[in-house]
Amino acid sequence: MRRLSALAVAVLLAGVLVWRMRREEDPSADGASSASLPAPETPKPLETTGSGPTEAGNGGDGSVPEREPTPVADRKTGLPAALAWLLRSRNADGSWGGEAEMFEGAMYTKHSATSLALLALFGAGYTHLSREESEGTVVGKAIKEALQWLAANKPETPFDAALVSLAWGEAWGMTNSALFKEHVEGGLKTLLELQTPDGSWGGDARTSSWAAMALKSAEISGLEVPKEARDAASAWFAARLEADPRAEDAVAWVLLATDRTGAAADRAKAALGARPPNWSQQDFGYWYHGSMAMFQLDGPSGPLFSRWGEGLKATLGGFQDARVGWAGEGRGTADVVKNSMGQLTLEVFYRYASVFGAKK
Repeated sequence: MRRLSALAVAVLLAGVLVWRMRREEDPSADGASSASLPAPETPKPLETTGSGPTEAGNGGDGSVPEREPTPVADRKTGLPAALAWLLRSRNADGSWGGEAEMFEGAMYTKHSATSLALLALFGAGYTHLSREESEGTVVGKAIKEALQWLAANKPETPFDAALVSLAWGEAWGMTNSALFKEHVEGGLKTLLELQTPDGSWGGDARTSSWAAMALKSAEISGLEVPKEARDAASAWFAARLEADPRAEDAVAWVLLATDRTGAAADRAKAALGARPPNWSQQDFGYWYHGSMAMFQLDGPSGPLFSRWGEGLKATLGGFQDARVGWAGEGRGTADVVKNSMGQLTLEVFYRYASVFGAKK
């Protein structure tokens, strides 16, 4: 895994949604059909479980963590435990998940579960070209098959469409492969068609937040996002922050507006800062969106983000199992979502650049 070698690339990209690995030009991409992806080259073969949280571990003093929250490695593979579990839990058709399941107030399907699993793998630096192997599964081949499944099975809900669009955007952004461009363009077109007059995606905060991230990802990769669509979405999230600051609203607004000034931002930062991660919350969505928002609003060295990091270290860092991550013994859709979201949350600490740390 080549996780740390591209940190410099991430720092250079203002507002990077996902940590971008150095662009690996696919030699077979030019003129290739989007229905097929190049096979990875011959694969290269590739213990502890954390303790529970304490009051001090939840950042009560606001001090900077001694170390960033770190994914526990699977004893057999050396991969982060959640990723090793994901690679063991794929469906035969390349997707993840099974029957649609309600998890933390949202309905997740194979589309959303597969997209989140891909995003977790992308965030750790893997692409469809990766040669690493986990228990007989070539990581690049697994990613390729999942993307092929997404290409052949169109999402049916705005929530799924937002996550699928984000997954395609990150696949393209990490590799610059021409194979993915039409899917990114198609996803962006779909999201713009689904956006409602008030600037949201059906008035649903979760769907709208993922859609905003997908717009930002497409924009970073070079596609043009209409200013009116971006401004309408930004205004919708700003209004929600004025009324009742929520993590998903805060991160979407700050990524779209690239602004952390004003009363709305201050209220969002204060609300999140007053409720750092704690295992008793059992809210993977809050931990992920909150981590994204706090990183952007308070900055990587801000006191509130440092306290937030202590909470994550004690929760996700403390309760991940060295074999199954956070999924327990299950293999269903919600288990895929849980492990993917947990892994994505820990990746915030090394995947992202602050939108305020570079020229806009």
